[in-house]
Amino acid sequence: GRATSAAIMADVRPASTPEEKAAARAKWAKIADEMELEMSESTGRGRARSGPNWKFFTPIIWAPVFPVIRLTLANRPTARLRTFIGAIVVANIHAFWLLNDPNGELFTPRQT
Repeated sequence: GRATSAAIMADVRPASTPEEKAAARAKWAKIADEMELEMSESTGRGRARSGPNWKFFTPIIWAPVFPVIRLTLANRPTARLRTFIGAIVVANIHAFWLLNDPNGELFTPRQT
């Protein structure tokens, strides 16, 4: 089965003989292969993506928001500043959310 990181680290000691070094290399190569296989399965790598990656088009939506804020709140400097700060915070949270969705699950149609 799978070994946990605690179990792997429990018997870590420096290899002193060439046989131990070869065994350690083989062990870590196996672990690296398992991790790579697990990552490729979880990310869906190898599957061709059709169409554009829509999450990178969101700046086109956000870009006109800031001039609209500036124009609509021109006579209210305090409200304009607070709205700018709020829009920047929301845009950054939105960007963080989209960029931490590597599988693109947000914009994938659900299978029903």
